[in-house]
Amino acid sequence: ENALIGLSLGSNEVTVTGQDSQWLNTGDLNLGSHGNGVLRVEAGGFVSSSLGYIGGVSGNGTGEATITGSGSQ
Repeated sequence: ENALIGLSLGSNEVTVTGQDSQWLNTGDLNLGSHGNGVLRVEAGGFVSSSLGYIGGVSGNGTGEATITGSGSQ
């Protein structure tokens, strides 16, 4: 399945934090398709997807991805 953070107007944020925390997405991951999308991976968290997009596909959104902390991916 595809995951959209910030699909429509407004803002959405997802944080994956901690050594045992993971998000395994089998589809595309889009940050800020038409709104504002933020993804934070912290303190050993892990996120994977088949493809990733940051910013609006149509130019209408903004996206941000921040990866911090030892072991974060």
